[in-house]
Amino acid sequence: MSFLTIKQVGLLAMPLLAPAVSALALSSWTHEGCHHEPLSHVRALKDKSTSSSGMCAGTCANFCAGYKYFGLEYGSECWCGNELTGGTFKVADNECNMPCSGGSGGAETCGAGDRLDMYVDNTWQAPSSPAEAGTYKHMGCHTEGESGRALNRIGFASDTNTPESCALACAAQPEHYNYAGVEWGKECFCAETIRGGDWAPASECSKPCTGNRKQLCGEGGRLNIYAAVLPSVAAVPRYTHQGCKVDAQHYRLLEFGPRTAADDMTASKCASFCSAFDYFGVEFGRECFCSDAPTSDLAQVAAPETDCSFPCAGDGLALCGAKSRVNVYKKKAVVNPATVAGKWTYLECGVDVVSGRALGQAVFHDAAMDLELCAHKCEDFAYFGVEFGKECFCGNTYTGTTAPASDCNKRCVGNDDQLCGAPDRISVYKKTPPA
Repeated sequence: MSFLTIKQVGLLAMPLLAPAVSALALSSWTHEGCHHEPLSHVRALKDKSTSSSGMCAGTCANFCAGYKYFGLEYGSECWCGNELTGGTFKVADNECNMPCSGGSGGAETCGAGDRLDMYVDNTWQAPSSPAEAGTYKHMGCHTEGESGRALNRIGFASDTNTPESCALACAAQPEHYNYAGVEWGKECFCAETIRGGDWAPASECSKPCTGNRKQLCGEGGRLNIYAAVLPSVAAVPRYTHQGCKVDAQHYRLLEFGPRTAADDMTASKCASFCSAFDYFGVEFGRECFCSDAPTSDLAQVAAPETDCSFPCAGDGLALCGAKSRVNVYKKKAVVNPATVAGKWTYLECGVDVVSGRALGQAVFHDAAMDLELCAHKCEDFAYFGVEFGKECFCGNTYTGTTAPASDCNKRCVGNDDQLCGAPDRISVYKKTPPA
């Protein structure tokens, strides 16, 4: 191609392609006629290109193997792509009238200025994401994190990148990373969990892998993520999982309690943070919410379990909700023992008021309060009662009135498996006479 020709078509510098020793047979390719480049000055085929003084259809077919289309332009140019850019249009075949630079006697045409002899591969299949990459399973298309990589431990680029090669590389690390992600065709990232970002439609991960054009390797800012072990709902002692629930940011399902967020969040850490409450929920991988009761009937806000798909920021093997989806946990019901310390017998849940205590001879407060501690404090009395989780009352006479047993539902601050009354409700024990 002369310097004048390069100026006329406005080509950027392209790698020269040596003539193929034996051109690929064109049996799978069909000539689609002559096409005009878009008038918007973008390329009809823009995935890959080359030029050669020995260009012909067979040479270009070899170069574009794995693509859906190839086009020949200006006698010596070869362009590849899986889709035609919008604005490309078909023109009369005789407008593609330049002989191929590598043709014999000018019998074969290779487009013209802004015209391409277009070919399509009849056997071409759109690239897809394999369900498995070695021992890793495909989870979906995911966006990058807002303030850093979604998979942030190691990353590299390779011209032979595939989901399987990336998964093998992540598994081979000393940390045996659970997550592998392929991005932008040639990039591979590994981590023990996913940090930030969100799941995206599969159509947004559309870049063929550099190592296998029949497979997908993300896109710009998008990863196809694979997991060695798929995350699951965490079992938390003393709690039962209530399911995946819809949450609204303007009025939380667990609204009436503290909340926190952390980059090492797990279900267990959230349970510890919410230990004084009956419910906790984990959301968006790193958020934690507490409440004594949900703001809506949990059955009315149920979401498919698959909606809660975010690994916990601090435990990549466990699930911590998703965007506007929360894994909700409820404390298991607690029944106080019938006897304490061998000589105290449960009497009842009673009504107690500040103006007239049901047990008023001695009062103790302790951040480690439980039934045994209060029994010990009241050793010299006939009755003891625990109230509001951390208060202990002693007396030789009990003047309270009976309340429903369910009213005494506040867990002891010193023992989450025991109940210590509630506000204005006292769990009362009576000393058992010696046998």
